[in-house]
Amino acid sequence: MTTKTWNLFWGSNFVRAPLQNGVGRYVQQLQRITFKFCKTHGGSKGMREYIEKELIGFARENPGVVVYVKPRRHRSPCLKAEY
Repeated sequence: MTTKTWNLFWGSNFVRAPLQNGVGRYVQQLQRITFKFCKTHGGSKGMREYIEKELIGFARENPGVVVYVKPRRHRSPCLKAEY
């Protein structure tokens, strides 16, 4: 098999990054985070405290992450992260 035929079917010997993912720029893994909580339910107390005290700092440190806060009645808290 000649070199030309080999390169035609198998490509060159150089390692290639598929679609330049992450090459030349930083691609953040976390895209979106959603906090779902109840304003009165006792199980949501920890999440409410985090939202009141820490969430602003998290959002400032990670400007590429979209943060959603959704209050819902009489439900237990839920944290959903999308990568």
